[in-house]
Amino acid sequence: MSIMKLPLMIFFLLKLIFIALLSSAHADLLQTRRPDLIKSVDIIGSMHSQVAYARAKEHESSAESMDSSKSNSWHGPEIRRFRLGFIVNSFQNVSARVEGIFVPNDDKEFQMQFAYVDWSKYDFFNLRFGYDRAKFVFEENTSSGQILAIERSHLTNLSNIGYHNGLSFYGQISDLFDYNLAVLTNTSNRNPKGENPRYIHVVSFGLEFGDYLSSLDKLRLELDLVHNDQKTTGVTDRKRGIAFAQHFIVGSFDWRSEYIWTEGLDQNFLRGFYLQPAYSISDENQIVVRYESMNAQSIGGITTSSRYQNQIGELGGTYENGGERFDALYLGHNHYFSGHAHKLMLGLEFSRLRSEESRDVYGTTAMASWRFVF
Repeated sequence: MSIMKLPLMIFFLLKLIFIALLSSAHADLLQTRRPDLIKSVDIIGSMHSQVAYARAKEHESSAESMDSSKSNSWHGPEIRRFRLGFIVNSFQNVSARVEGIFVPNDDKEFQMQFAYVDWSKYDFFNLRFGYDRAKFVFEENTSSGQILAIERSHLTNLSNIGYHNGLSFYGQISDLFDYNLAVLTNTSNRNPKGENPRYIHVVSFGLEFGDYLSSLDKLRLELDLVHNDQKTTGVTDRKRGIAFAQHFIVGSFDWRSEYIWTEGLDQNFLRGFYLQPAYSISDENQIVVRYESMNAQSIGGITTSSRYQNQIGELGGTYENGGERFDALYLGHNHYFSGHAHKLMLGLEFSRLRSEESRDVYGTTAMASWRFVF
């Protein structure tokens, strides 16, 4: 991050805080002016700070001597994300959510995260219109404030289809079944001149068995489907995909797993799974383990692994061309000061990116994260 950007970043951060304070101070005034419309105004946000050390070593998968291998490392702290927004609730079963994300260490230092309007009069049928995260891949749709590992799996990061403008219908039928049907655009907020919009169709079904099985505190099965009729890459390059997830809780034990298959517009197929057990050894401490494995049909179809491994300078062919097989093991410890609202996370991940036409890359990443949600 350039030192020349520091004053601008500080000014922008203070501006966001000022807006939040101003919104909070005028919430009562807003209700007084429109008592027939505004029910409440809630300020929401989060702050995630992280530090990491990543090291990668590249060598031939054959019998070549390790003495000729290359290695490099990266380390440093960062403000992973600062999010700030508000939710306006009305008496007419309508609510609006606007939330932005401020990422000081990225080139795009501010971007809109959510901007949508909800109509939710009935449990079984609701409408949402605006800019939102697509309901595809269970781990991607688990809030960053509530995921159990510091970073989502590499499989999830390569398979999710991101945020889009669109219309979704969602609801819950009894306590057993819920659904989400969405038609989204695969372009930016305004389509490029001369191009007709293309659409992404997303279908998600969930089954919750927790209330029907006395032996389990929670059991959820989720099936997500996506089809993209875009001919060229827009917001996402995924053409179609399927994701099947399982999440169950028994006492202090939490299990999450997911199988994901996607096809890219370039005919690159990705398929893989992750298994993530976690165990709470006390109310404040939790142990987390995650194993993931992924394959690509195309040569070089899997890019460099993890957020911090790809910060390392280029080591050679694999970092430039990618690989076809990826495996990773994550070991973590979470300490909860106040549930997910305030916690300290420690993690260590070992990964291997294998390539048929280049060298393999072995990565080790140590991470720590302090997260506060309000």
